[in-house]
Amino acid sequence: MANNNHFLKFRVENFKRFDEFELDNLGQFNLIVGDNNVGKSSVLEALMFDREYEIFLEYLYYVLCNLRHFDGLNEWFMIQYLKSLPKKNPDKIKFEAFYDDNTSLKSSLVFRKDGQHHWEQKGRLPDFPEREEMVSARQSINSIYEGRTTDTPYVPFQLGYSHQITDFYSKNIQSFKNRKEQFLKDLQTILSDIINLEISTTVADKPVILVSRKSLDANLPLGTYGDGVIKLFRILIEMQIHAGKRLMIDEIDTGIHFSRMKLFWKTVILSARANDVQLFATTHSDECIKCFKEALEETADDIKNDSRIIHLEETDPTTQQVKAFTFKFNEFENAVKNGNELR
Repeated sequence: MANNNHFLKFRVENFKRFDEFELDNLGQFNLIVGDNNVGKSSVLEALMFDREYEIFLEYLYYVLCNLRHFDGLNEWFMIQYLKSLPKKNPDKIKFEAFYDDNTSLKSSLVFRKDGQHHWEQKGRLPDFPEREEMVSARQSINSIYEGRTTDTPYVPFQLGYSHQITDFYSKNIQSFKNRKEQFLKDLQTILSDIINLEISTTVADKPVILVSRKSLDANLPLGTYGDGVIKLFRILIEMQIHAGKRLMIDEIDTGIHFSRMKLFWKTVILSARANDVQLFATTHSDECIKCFKEALEETADDIKNDSRIIHLEETDPTTQQVKAFTFKFNEFENAVKNGNELR
């Protein structure tokens, strides 16, 4: 079934390091690889694109201010961060999205000297009119500084435990019996003897999640566990939050031991399938690529056919032009088996 939130193709111009950049022939499960500083994280940020420009800008500001820790960011720096330094039209960022339901949308974010953003938008979308609107950078940034939270579809590699996880779990898992049962089953990928999860308000100033295990008498807070447990916990919650949409995960294998990597990948893939999430993840690791392939080999053919590895390569050192090379499952399966380099 076609999904009008999943991308088949995506283009961006003048965004961060990219003068022009295109992703084509996308699947539901996309693993992005490439050298350091080739732009993998920037691609994930661009893929947060939303047909509602207010939501997209909020995502970008949230990642820049809350996740990259640019506190008190002014409008000038925000603009410099978002736009590249191209040879042509440096004050306009262009986005073009082609969706899984054969609709498309073209949008441009124009930066003006007075600090305003001029947003232009047109496309082939049902019940979605062409429009041209203004939005203030200051207003958008202040909405975050004033404590507004977003369900941003971006999981950075360095984000560990926070009390936000408890809130997400409470809203999306705790009160739903079937979801909680599946959630516990999925967590067994990392914690094989997990029994239960409960929210406690008595062990700390803020509510925390207590983990019950067969091997331990005491129920310990989730925050006392390692990066791998917390990483999988967060990803599984994000799958629920972004059901039917897209989710971007930077360096997905960070904190996951190689012995658990294949089961980890299989759990993530099946969760994305069950929640109809289009997944975009990055890695630097050959082991992660290999386990991605091995996990897919244990899934149904329709899942394999919807999987891609996307290799980013700087094709011209002078212009720093980056091109994406997309490999379907049978192509990257053979490459991994033959020991060919995909990173």
